[in-house]
Amino acid sequence: QCKRLVKVLDPQGGNELGQLTIKSNVLSTVLSHNGQPYCPKVVSITPASNGPATVTLFFIQADFNRYNLAANGYPLLPTSGSNADPNIQNIRITKVSGTLGNPTGPPTLITPATNWNATDNVWEVTFPVSSFSEFYLHTGTNSVLPVAWQSFSVSKEATSNLLKWTTASEQNSSHFNI
Repeated sequence: QCKRLVKVLDPQGGNELGQLTIKSNVLSTVLSHNGQPYCPKVVSITPASNGPATVTLFFIQADFNRYNLAANGYPLLPTSGSNADPNIQNIRITKVSGTLGNPTGPPTLITPATNWNATDNVWEVTFPVSSFSEFYLHTGTNSVLPVAWQSFSVSKEATSNLLKWTTASEQNSSHFNI
């Protein structure tokens, strides 16, 4: 529909990113990884010089509607073009170096600022980054991987701290970064 896809702003007086390579893949189906559905649009940003910036991804309501049809029990994305939609609070971005199925580092979960632009009929999803990679939009809690915590405790041990935890369930996890 010839809509804007991405906006990247260098910080004022900060690092200049130089030329950007931006790829936006709009998929015919909703992605799923570890049972979590993702919006059927994946954005990859590669700058000439990595550094901090503010990224805005643009989505049309049809992108969100396609996700909602495949949500499978996950929270919904906004169902109407309105800043009063209660599902705005569910929007998350996962930043992945590499790809979601083959990451080259730990994923980063981002809670973005989201705005319905009624003039352009587009959702603006804005967030700061310190580096670039692939970006995936989804909903959920503040958990990148599906882990259900059972207990977590911390105790002082001489000159260090001892962390102990148990999980009720995990899916496709190999380790925890503390």
